[in-house]
Amino acid sequence: MDELIILVSTCDKAKICWAPFIAAFNKAWPDCPYKRYFVTNYLDVEDKIGGFRAIPVGEDKGWATNLKSALKHIPEDVQFFLYMQEDFWLTAPVHTDFVKQELSFCKKNSIASLRLTCPWLDLYRIDERHALSPVGLEPYALCLSAGIWNKFFFEQLLVSGWTGWDFEEKVAAMVETDTKSFVLLENVSQQEFRLIGLAGGAVRRGRWTREAARYLKNNGYSHLVMKRSVEGPFYTGLLSFARINKYTRIMASRIIVLMHRKKINI
Repeated sequence: MDELIILVSTCDKAKICWAPFIAAFNKAWPDCPYKRYFVTNYLDVEDKIGGFRAIPVGEDKGWATNLKSALKHIPEDVQFFLYMQEDFWLTAPVHTDFVKQELSFCKKNSIASLRLTCPWLDLYRIDERHALSPVGLEPYALCLSAGIWNKFFFEQLLVSGWTGWDFEEKVAAMVETDTKSFVLLENVSQQEFRLIGLAGGAVRRGRWTREAARYLKNNGYSHLVMKRSVEGPFYTGLLSFARINKYTRIMASRIIVLMHRKKINI
């Protein structure tokens, strides 16, 4: 029986991210013992090492519908999966013992969701390594960053037609207020499971993040940089400014919303 699988949510339109993702994953976690899957539409996955396989779900019907279809192909005895997306490029070594330890924590404590990459939430500590993810108290407390999910629980939250953004904005209303099932790993995860970008992604609003563009240039993928625009330095700086405290977050958010409306990228 497989204890855990790696499930990468993607679609054929995002193929540009697949090769860098696979290269980064295999470099950071060469001894990964878990089966690895890409959720695609029709395309296969080109992985020279052979660790990744495609689960083609056919026509792209949106994030949630695609995942619901993909999970039907996962054996019923697989209880947990490690959720990733095609732009979650690993930038530091991942130790299998670390992942096994956190998987064991999920099993022993009936954890529904354990985030491996967490932002600035550090208010609800439950032990030296973990904190509660305060569903209903903090925005995006139950989000789609990289993390370990209970497969059965996750399936219950998938609403056909929802995008990933819909999930993060609306899912809190679907779960009970008992937050013991939703846990985020504390700052130790920033060393053990480190992803590219401030928020753990190579792509933001359709653009390469500045860190992703540098990664591509430094790792033999310069030809991919020109296929998307690159995020402006001012925008990236705003995101860093937003992390200082709740007041800077409010200020930065207002500017960012205005930039989105005006389609400004500087």
